[in-house]
Amino acid sequence: MTIAGKINVLFIATALVLVLAFAGFTAFREYQFALDRVVDLALAEAAGQPELQVDLYRREDARLQRALASFLALPAVNSAVARDGLGEALARREDSNGSGASQPPFKLLRGDVAAAEPHLLALDAALAPADTGLWAAWRYTDLPMYLTLPVFTAVNPGQRGLTPQDFFVAQADPEANTSQRVIGYLQLEISRADLLAGIWPDVQRVLLVGLGLSALCALVVALVTRRITRDLARLSRFADEAASGKLETP
Repeated sequence: MTIAGKINVLFIATALVLVLAFAGFTAFREYQFALDRVVDLALAEAAGQPELQVDLYRREDARLQRALASFLALPAVNSAVARDGLGEALARREDSNGSGASQPPFKLLRGDVAAAEPHLLALDAALAPADTGLWAAWRYTDLPMYLTLPVFTAVNPGQRGLTPQDFFVAQADPEANTSQRVIGYLQLEISRADLLAGIWPDVQRVLLVGLGLSALCALVVALVTRRITRDLARLSRFADEAASGKLETP
């Protein structure tokens, strides 16, 4: 292989490594951003539905179904379950992409997390905890992640005969924030496949732009190295002729 060829191969290999590394970094960043966004939107949606505490207390399926529908509008959320404070399922709703499979035990989804803390958990095929990052998403594309969110109330959920007014009066109490109790949970199924599909256009754009720039730079490098090596070849031939005495003098 000529010197020019070696230089071109080295440049192309280096450019491809850099493009793939940057595309991988972009995929990691965009995936984490997309996942964090889903979690933030779910938290905001739960906080924006104060009537949820009443629906959970009264175990009204129709109202819970309407509440769960709003969570299915979030990106990558395929299934939503409303549970009481002990984890018993009260209502479940899925979109067309929902798995329809039985849900893992609620105790497994919560683990050792405090009752008042939201929790994101991924499971592998053996129901063992798995990572929630990008590499695990590629490995377990068909397996969802589970986000469990506590729903709070300022009343005593064990008291019987409470009315919606009791909930909202208690919530308006200045000391309500110091006496919050967990009245139930929302369990959301987040699709890894949907998250990956959502970030693919950005990753594809980075790959195409990087490969295009690499091809353009490779063409420029090929032209420059060809010209340089051609001049070097002439100098080498001139030196050989001079050393062998074949150089013609005017």
